[in-house]
Amino acid sequence: MTQPERDYWPTQDWRTAVPEEHGMDGTMLANIRDVGARTEPPATGVLVVRRGYMLCEEYFNGAGPSMYNPINSATKSVTSALIGIARRDGLLGDLDEPVASFFPEIALDDERKRRISLRHLLTMTSGFVDVDRSDLERVLRADDPVRFIWQRPMACEPGRHFSYDDAALQLLSIILSRVTGTSAAEYAKRELFEPLGIWPDTAQAGWRIPAPPAGSVPPFGASWPPTGLR
Repeated sequence: MTQPERDYWPTQDWRTAVPEEHGMDGTMLANIRDVGARTEPPATGVLVVRRGYMLCEEYFNGAGPSMYNPINSATKSVTSALIGIARRDGLLGDLDEPVASFFPEIALDDERKRRISLRHLLTMTSGFVDVDRSDLERVLRADDPVRFIWQRPMACEPGRHFSYDDAALQLLSIILSRVTGTSAAEYAKRELFEPLGIWPDTAQAGWRIPAPPAGSVPPFGASWPPTGLR
């Protein structure tokens, strides 16, 4: 099927279309409300976008289009995109560059850590020991999050084993802060969110309930703790 040329970019609102016009089953999408109402944990909404057109938009459990939700691990994809943007801008080089080169203040206790690259962090194959997800909370609370991450033991050679590691991925956010001279969140706002029409109105920052810790939220409203900015 020939891909139709998109004649707009939805920075203000999404255009809608009939699902069948974009190769999807409208009958199946009509059942999404029933499925969404039974999810556990409870879903707040389902939106289906294809080729720039909104084909389905349903909300559940009192939610609506003006409601904000934490996106949690989707931020990993945002961070990955920012690494690509930083490379485009000449702020980062090859993905096989050793991560340790960005942290000269850290004395490494395992030679394998010297071989961890940007690519390993992006693919979650850094080689650190599998850890509890609560490690991320300890990173964000740590006086020195960089040292906390690097002092964790290694399980294997980098690139050999996949491990869903929230803490290790924080190193990418910290690297972005160091090479751009600003927080990763502010870099995301300038280079990604604003061009895509995300958070165009600073008044939307009022969604934050309860209020997060002081200093953890950029002025435009994204809860993105600025770990490791030196």
